[in-house]
Amino acid sequence: MCGSTNGRVQFDHPFFFDGIMMPSGKIVENDISLPSSAPVALWDPKFLGRTTNRADERIAIKVSWKRSNKSVQKECRILQSLASVPHLERCIGGPNEYPYEDGRTMIALTPVMASSAYDDDDITSDLSKVNPGIPQSKSVNSVVETMVEILKLGIYTVDVQPLINKETGEVLFIDFTEANRLSIPLTPVDESALVGFCGEMFALIPDSLRGLAAEVLKTEMNGLNNDTTPLSEKVIDILESVWLETMLE
Repeated sequence: MCGSTNGRVQFDHPFFFDGIMMPSGKIVENDISLPSSAPVALWDPKFLGRTTNRADERIAIKVSWKRSNKSVQKECRILQSLASVPHLERCIGGPNEYPYEDGRTMIALTPVMASSAYDDDDITSDLSKVNPGIPQSKSVNSVVETMVEILKLGIYTVDVQPLINKETGEVLFIDFTEANRLSIPLTPVDESALVGFCGEMFALIPDSLRGLAAEVLKTEMNGLNNDTTPLSEKVIDILESVWLETMLE
């Protein structure tokens, strides 16, 4: 058995997700990366028989509750569609049936951002707590770039959940159970959701760094002219209007 802040899940035998084996007894627990939508167990996996001690090769096995079964299945499909987007967790296995209780689903997620062995408080969701200078600049670039790349693929989410390394500025967005695809053409519900998503992403950026965020966004928008997956005019209008409102607050 293994525990998490959200409940208990059971793994008595090795599990396989597309050539990835999670042997029992190899559980690594770290509460900072556990989203609220489902219990999660962290594993040091074996990739096709190869062991690893690298933290960035750990795998999180997310097990849905019965009530969140379909949303976790959808989360895996959405994350697979977003596999090319940087700074997001990836669904590399599943959805599989959870063998110990009907109506529950397992998915395998990576990478795992865990606190270091030397500092159990080096992960935050607050960009203002990141070391100033290069680490903060890196975080700002990551937030803006990730937002634009997600929108380019016609997807949005709500209740964004970043994990940010205070020392390096590395960003990882987790928990996409609330993510959805945009309709073509956009519906009023889509437009409202886009405003919320863009607003949440910009709200991550402290006032002192919004000038930098503006420059990063301009660079991203200029790059859209040569992009094979450009944003629609309506999405650009919403993105720019939210950005301007945010900058004026």
